[in-house]
Amino acid sequence: MAKRFYRITFIFIFLFTSGLLARETVSVTGKEWINFSDTVKTLYLKGFLKGLKLSRTILEKSINDERKINFDFIMPTYIFVTLKKIEKYEFNRICPLDEMVRRIDLIYAEELNLDISVDIVILSIVERKLGNPEKADRILIEARKSLIKEE
Repeated sequence: MAKRFYRITFIFIFLFTSGLLARETVSVTGKEWINFSDTVKTLYLKGFLKGLKLSRTILEKSINDERKINFDFIMPTYIFVTLKKIEKYEFNRICPLDEMVRRIDLIYAEELNLDISVDIVILSIVERKLGNPEKADRILIEARKSLIKEE
């Protein structure tokens, strides 16, 4: 049973992280975002949050199932790290959808940010809302640098 659990969680984490890392193929950037209507922006963010919630639910269910079978189960580090990454993106605990749309719009109003993916912009906004403006700025600066390196 433990092997099955590890296989399932590894496959899930691989799919989740590969989606986060393959930004050029799966992520919306400011170039697309600015052409969305407010309704589409809100629906995009709702879908983003639902995807995170589903990811968290699948992982937590797998963990709980394994704990029922294996009383001395210890959560692997990679699962813990993945749950923490998911938590970072769950902005709805600190920012309503309409406010997040406005904040994303403000960041994309600056032309330098148009090639940055929405998920990176969300992380920056979350850090700023949590009182970490330096970290928020650093996230955007690093994203710009990585885009320059890709060119």
